[in-house]
Amino acid sequence: MKNIYRGIRVERKLRDILRQNGYLVIRAAGSGYDTPDLIALKNGRAVIVEVKTTKRDVIYFRREQYNNMKDFFDNGFNVVVAVYRSGEFRFYGFLEIVDTGKRPKLDLSSFHTTDLSIF
Repeated sequence: MKNIYRGIRVERKLRDILRQNGYLVIRAAGSGYDTPDLIALKNGRAVIVEVKTTKRDVIYFRREQYNNMKDFFDNGFNVVVAVYRSGEFRFYGFLEIVDTGKRPKLDLSSFHTTDLSIF
């Protein structure tokens, strides 16, 4: 399956999980540069969600994508990276991304949660 189709399928899967847990979810088609993949709304709060799927131990972000997430974070939004791996979602906070100067990265062995408490 092509990566783009796998990504869309995983975004929709997470969207459905969040909706089942009382969130109003907006999915931005063609996201990844200027807009987040998902915006989850509940109880007057918005959570910005970047969705990734991988088999690797590290995820690298394009500079533009990282800067976009950082702008949301700097403006007071909760920014979550949702990684679909081995049949489950793992959730990481924005501050777990390390900006190495060249390509920001998220080490998937760092702390994560598999429940929605991070939202």
